[in-house]
Amino acid sequence: MRKTHFASLAASAALASATIVGGAGLAQAQSASSEEDASVVGTETIQFDDRFTLIGTAYDNCTVAFKLTSDRTDGVTENLRADYRVGGEDSVMDRTDQGVREQVYRPAVVSNETVHKAITEERGNPYDVGLGTTTIDLTEDRTVPDKDDTDNTTVLPGVEPNDTGEHTITFGVYQGSGLNENNKELYETTEDVVVSGCPITDDGGLLGSVVGSVDVFGSLENFS
Repeated sequence: MRKTHFASLAASAALASATIVGGAGLAQAQSASSEEDASVVGTETIQFDDRFTLIGTAYDNCTVAFKLTSDRTDGVTENLRADYRVGGEDSVMDRTDQGVREQVYRPAVVSNETVHKAITEERGNPYDVGLGTTTIDLTEDRTVPDKDDTDNTTVLPGVEPNDTGEHTITFGVYQGSGLNENNKELYETTEDVVVSGCPITDDGGLLGSVVGSVDVFGSLENFS
């Protein structure tokens, strides 16, 4: 009978531990719900006259959405590309070409359907990018051009857990037709939005304090 009590109590303790840990995991999973269930926590817009409009919207479920539109009325088809940076991470491309920002971060969205097809279907090593609009789950991995060889790609991980579950996202247009040294402010202008609801760090003390207060193994002596 003593063995029976021991096994039963050990199982109960394991269940309690699993419930505590599982509860934290469930909360994080629920925070990564669909965009329809999320609330907007911030939005910023970059707009240049009759050229383009880029809108970044942050949500409370660790997602960020971008909308890039060409505002030209002269019949010119724009070839705009926008990117985003998570916190202070390094760039994925360092460029010196005319008409692009020198440091480029994670590509987010393009305005041109032909360019989008070339990147996502026709390229030997396609990378992640949206057409016109896109919603990005920051907890997921992201395929981007490789910094040392942009013909290849590399995978950047999703955001790391932190104390607040918040991350600053910096975004802007980094490349476009007609963008050059004469109007470089168009592709050097950026805005920030702060996304919330991302994974948070486990303080490491919750489970220990609960188990310690229950004194599971000490209490087993009462059933000897």
